[in-house]
Amino acid sequence: MKKYIILLSVCILIFVGLFAVTKVLDERAGVGSNTSAIAAGTSGDSTGNDQSLLNSMQGQGNSLEVSDEGTFIDNPEGTLVNQTADTVSAKLTAEDWQARQSAGVTNSQIALTMQKCSGMYAYDNLPAEQKQLYAEILLIYQTLSKDVPLCSNEVAAVEKVSSCVLLDHPEIFYSDGYSYNQYMFVGTVQKITYSPNYTLTREQIEERKAMVEQYATEFLKELPATATDYDKVKYVYEMVILNTEYNLEAPDNQNICSVFLGRESVCLGYAKAVQYLLRQVGVESVVVTGSVITGEAHAWNLVKVNGQYYYVDATWGDASYMMDSGAGDALATINYDYLNITTQDISHTHIIDNPISVPNCMSQIDNYYVKEGLYLNSLDAQRMEEIFKTAYSTGQDCVSIRCSSPLVYGNFQKDMLDNQQIFNYLGSGTTTLAYTSNDKLYTYTFML
Repeated sequence: MKKYIILLSVCILIFVGLFAVTKVLDERAGVGSNTSAIAAGTSGDSTGNDQSLLNSMQGQGNSLEVSDEGTFIDNPEGTLVNQTADTVSAKLTAEDWQARQSAGVTNSQIALTMQKCSGMYAYDNLPAEQKQLYAEILLIYQTLSKDVPLCSNEVAAVEKVSSCVLLDHPEIFYSDGYSYNQYMFVGTVQKITYSPNYTLTREQIEERKAMVEQYATEFLKELPATATDYDKVKYVYEMVILNTEYNLEAPDNQNICSVFLGRESVCLGYAKAVQYLLRQVGVESVVVTGSVITGEAHAWNLVKVNGQYYYVDATWGDASYMMDSGAGDALATINYDYLNITTQDISHTHIIDNPISVPNCMSQIDNYYVKEGLYLNSLDAQRMEEIFKTAYSTGQDCVSIRCSSPLVYGNFQKDMLDNQQIFNYLGSGTTTLAYTSNDKLYTYTFML
């Protein structure tokens, strides 16, 4: 009797296509022959074509030359903010200070906002002189204000801090970017005014906010009260993937509404939804931006689990978005390769280009495969039997395993696949096996 092993060789490296290679193995002779190699269509990593990611995180600036320098005054509220001297470099008139107060950008509100934002990753990693600017920009979004003069007259600082505000705050779902005007006098920037591009009215924002909170509650209702940080991250990862379809044309796909209300999104929507839910359950998370190795924009998450930082990419964990035909139906719904991974792991496929520095994530303690006992340091027949027995008894549709090194990965390929030892662990009478492999992270996923 012949046994068949079907390799669904997903192009994990660049996510540009799905290739199915069917290998027919003769059990008696132990010799294999490639009978077909079928390109099952291009999946087109939607993050790769999603240039709106860049637009939603960046602003559009205008330069205006003024003929009169104006009369500048110091902050009429005083120069202390949050018990320290303010960091105003802009030259502001009495009218400018009044515009700030009308927008709620006052010393007391700035100080309160800075206190509330303490503990948020991007805010905490800004230099001290930019934290007031962060609070001012956040207040502008929260009060739905426009044309508000900022404390800084440095364009680079405004652009950087704006990105940090948006990376820290997934609840800002009602803007698709921002613009600013820099007012110049004899070639010198005197002040900058800031205007978010609001996409909803105040009433619409409140309505959607209530709906988002309701859906978030539904998402989290099955999370046990005793859940650890690891449990929370795994739960959120799974729930976002299981309840979201990848769709470039999804409305609001740059914010959390696409996930919670539309159940369709792209990478930035996935990442912001993960961040929003984790914040609800007390796990630190921030959106990280960059690209895939082919250069296309992408977004994912940095999370803090039991005091250690890891990367999480729910978009790449959603196996269904990688393909649009052919062998795709055989793939596992959730790919756990991108749940709590190191900097070294993610650097195989992702390039970090973040406005704020990120740590070198080195711990593997709470990596999915390590935590779930699916990490193999050697070929262990007893452990393999336990893994497959557990999968069958709990009704899982697949088994995923990670090897600790290229050597173990190669030995696994030789013994389990080339020599067909994998069939020893499958259900009785099984003659066909479909699997995927990731030769960058040394993982195999077998469909049951």
